[in-house]
Amino acid sequence: MNKYSAAIIGLGQIGQGYDFNIDDDKLILSHASALTYHNSFDLISAVDPNRKERDRFEKKFLKPTFSSSKQLYSEVNPDVIIISAPSSCHFQLFQEAIAQNPKAIVLEKPIASSEDEAAEMLKISRNSNSVVCVNYIRRFNPALQELKKIIDQGDLGQIYKGVIWYTKGIKNNGSHFIDLLIWLFGNIKNIKVINSGRKWDNKDPEPDLCISFSNTKIYMLSGREEDYYMGSMRLVATNGEVNYIDGEDIQIQFVGNDPMYLDYKSLTDIKNLSNPSEKNIWYLYENLALHLDGKNSLLSDINSGALVMSNVMKIIKKLEGIHE
Repeated sequence: MNKYSAAIIGLGQIGQGYDFNIDDDKLILSHASALTYHNSFDLISAVDPNRKERDRFEKKFLKPTFSSSKQLYSEVNPDVIIISAPSSCHFQLFQEAIAQNPKAIVLEKPIASSEDEAAEMLKISRNSNSVVCVNYIRRFNPALQELKKIIDQGDLGQIYKGVIWYTKGIKNNGSHFIDLLIWLFGNIKNIKVINSGRKWDNKDPEPDLCISFSNTKIYMLSGREEDYYMGSMRLVATNGEVNYIDGEDIQIQFVGNDPMYLDYKSLTDIKNLSNPSEKNIWYLYENLALHLDGKNSLLSDINSGALVMSNVMKIIKKLEGIHE
C-alpha cells in the first residue's frame, strides 16, 4: 500500500474525543486514532477553533494544529481531508477542501444540513478528481459485509419483515440504519410515519416509521437515549432470522426440523458472525486505502450519502406536514 498524508477538520467526539473517554488502546473509536494506527496513512495535522481541543490533540498525537482550515491549507497539502465538524459547516468546508484537489475527502454524516446543499456537493464532486467517502460506518464492518453476502446469496430466503430500534434522532443515528437498509435491500419504495414522536435534544426528530422495499417492510422505532442507547435490528425471513445489536456478534438462526415436534419447523442452526465494532472506523480507512491504490471499490461514497440525506429530508417533510 501507498502512504497518504491526512488532516482532520473538527476535533469533536468522532474527530478525536471518543478515544479520550476510554482507557483501552485496543479500541479505535475516532478518526484520529484510526489514522494513527493504519499503516497507509500519516496523520499530519488537525483543525479546530477550540484551543482546548487543539491542545489535547497536540499532546496525544504530537502533530501541529490550526484554528481554521484556511490556515491549514496555507501550510500543508494533505492527500486526505477529513471533515468531522458539525454538519452545518460541511457545505463550506467541503467546497474549501475540494478546491485543494486532494486525493480523497472523508465526510461525516449527515453530509450537509439541507437537501439542496447535498445536491450541490454531489454536483461539485462529479466535476472533481477527488474521491469522496462518507462515514456510514456499518458498511465497513466485516460482520455486516458477511451478512449482506448471506442475504444476497438467498440463504435466508425472502426477508419479509424487520424491526429496528434507534436513539439520538433520525438525522444523527437513525440515518445510519436508513443507509444500512438501502445497502441491504435497495431503494426505498415508501416511508410511512407511524408516530411523529419527539425531538432529540429539541432538534432531531425521532419518529416511528414503516419503511417499504420491494419485498420487505421494516419498522423503525425510536427509544430514549437518556435511558440507554439503542441500536439493533431483527430481520425475519422464510428460512430464518437475523439479530443484530451494535457492539455484539450478529446471530443468524436458520430453519430446521424441530427436535421434539416432528411436524413443526423451528429455528435450530445458529451461525454467529464476529462483530469487531471496536475498530469500525479503522475499516473505513482500510477500504479507502485499498480504493486509492486501485484494488477495490469504495463502500460508501457521496452518492450513497446524498441518497440517505434525501430520504431523511422526506421523513422530516412528512413530519412537518403532520404538525401543520
